[in-house]
Amino acid sequence: MNVSFFGIGELTATFQASGEVEVGNPVKISGNGVVEACSGANDVPIGVAVSRKDGYAGVQLKGYVRLPAAAGLSVGWKKISLTKDGAVQAGEAGREVLVVDVAEGMCGLML
Repeated sequence: MNVSFFGIGELTATFQASGEVEVGNPVKISGNGVVEACSGANDVPIGVAVSRKDGYAGVQLKGYVRLPAAAGLSVGWKKISLTKDGAVQAGEAGREVLVVDVAEGMCGLML
């Protein structure tokens, strides 16, 4: 039996996109209704860009997503932010998510 978390509780909203927002990458809020790509150490993503067109981005705010994982990340409820390389790391500050799987440098999160 295979397990899949894709599609569970997904919520996507449209934001104005600033800068280099790319599909599949985490984004952060940068202004009123505006997102930009996460680009620095300890950035806290609001979600993951799932579409981009004409200056707007569809951002998945809830549900299951897969992102690169930093070394040492483990499953369970974690406060997450990103490393300078864009990998998910756990720490004292950040957005609380459920990390449901970690393998081969990737992790699955329930936002």
